[in-house]
Amino acid sequence: MNDNNDIEKEISRVISGKIYEPKEYKIAIEKALYANDKKMKNTYVYKMIAAICCSLILLSGIVYAGYSIIQNVFNNRKGVDTAISNNYIMDGLESYQESNGIAVKINNMLIDDYNLDISFNVKFDNGQEVENIKLLQFEKIIILDEENRILFHTRGKEVLNDFIESNKLDINVKEFSDNNINTSAGFKVRNQQNNQLDLIYNLSTNDIEYPRSKEIIIYAENMILNDIDKINGKWQIKQKIEEKIYNRKSIYYSYEYKENNDIENIEVTTYETGTNISITMLFNEKISNEKNLQKILDEIEKQATNENLNESKSYTNELITKLINESDDTYKIFKDIYIENSNGTKFYVTNSLNENGEEYIVKDENKIIYYNIVDMTLYDYTDEIKIHFIYNEKEYNIKLKR
Repeated sequence: MNDNNDIEKEISRVISGKIYEPKEYKIAIEKALYANDKKMKNTYVYKMIAAICCSLILLSGIVYAGYSIIQNVFNNRKGVDTAISNNYIMDGLESYQESNGIAVKINNMLIDDYNLDISFNVKFDNGQEVENIKLLQFEKIIILDEENRILFHTRGKEVLNDFIESNKLDINVKEFSDNNINTSAGFKVRNQQNNQLDLIYNLSTNDIEYPRSKEIIIYAENMILNDIDKINGKWQIKQKIEEKIYNRKSIYYSYEYKENNDIENIEVTTYETGTNISITMLFNEKISNEKNLQKILDEIEKQATNENLNESKSYTNELITKLINESDDTYKIFKDIYIENSNGTKFYVTNSLNENGEEYIVKDENKIIYYNIVDMTLYDYTDEIKIHFIYNEKEYNIKLKR
């Protein structure tokens, strides 16, 4: 699998849902591919993710855990809790859409600029034992709004192509845009009881903000149970969006003071459920253990071609653990990150599997860009804030204004 085309094929298998992985893992791969498309010169992050991806395919026995649910129906993010406690959530329709003995309706949903979370209630009248369902997803699903903007679709160009052609939509499937949004998905099952359960879809946009849609339309086809069984069916759900959702606002903070020459830029956007941060630092030193990373990457790729899978599994596991430890030392050089508002309240990086995935993208030899989500919401913001972080053992307290 040393050939780039083979690596890309294996990555495609992950993104298209051939293996079940945590949401942040998929997003990390997608962002790496996006970065590669932009011709970023340093490809260590991209290659690292690609190598891990190839190796994981060898480890067919691995099953990843889904999301934990603590304080709200969607995930355990404090920012989402804050939004919901301020009534930023809406109920779905009471009526079910039924097909082949399976009825589906929306329990509730939440949409902001970067998240689209939907809780479906699924009722089985075909004798299905729901307590045995650990994984559930629609085989094909397309979500669009009243202006035919594609908010999400199942990976696989044929699904979107067929839909666009049959509905005569003017959308270019070859590139992401305001009409075809680059969305990542996670899904989980909860509340299995009697003959029904809740199916949660956590969707997030990587680059383009979700539009202020006033209605969403969901076209779903077939259900896959436990990654094995398929139940045929077709469901179409139309849901009006409440005004508090489509009239939502965002706040943008600017980095004006420029008192640190090693900071190129800081971007901060606060919305209903959190705050996206992006820190671009000048990076003038070579990463000290690049050679160690390279050796491990080469060995993992070598193992990916090993025909004796039984012998290579345990060793590949060891290599992946070693790679993760090495990459932590290499790229996790940002520490103690939080935002403090004018009231003195501090907000930290969200504790859940976050939508962007905690990661670094090394743009070239002179810059490093850090992305993450902090739990400050529109209900917590002040006109001035301070972002605190430690980079390369140096402490920064940067003032920002909206």
